[in-house]
Amino acid sequence: MRYFRKPVFSLLLVISVMAMTASCEKGPNFKTYTYPKQTVTGMHPTSGYVYSYDTINGSNFDTLVGAVKVYFGGIKADTVVSCVNNQIVVKVPKNAATGKVAVQVWTNIIDSIGTYTVIK
Repeated sequence: MRYFRKPVFSLLLVISVMAMTASCEKGPNFKTYTYPKQTVTGMHPTSGYVYSYDTINGSNFDTLVGAVKVYFGGIKADTVVSCVNNQIVVKVPKNAATGKVAVQVWTNIIDSIGTYTVIK
């Protein structure tokens, strides 16, 4: 019985080392997420003062406020008040300019969802 222990142990050791070496040869396995494309059905109001609130309606906005960016005439809004799957409420930024409104959720960008007129 003694004679079989040494070869079996050596064989197991060689197999273990080969398994560890083979598993280290693979590159990193990063998970890639694809987010559903958002759709916008409307924006209300389409004019107002700075620091007023604007509501954007649509779908697939998710619920994470930090993933949402809204631009008024090229100026990014500082405050996204709330975000649910079908509605974003945003505060019009101090330096907002009259022009197109763009929305970005995660990596998806909708370049123009309408025009917002800043009342001065």
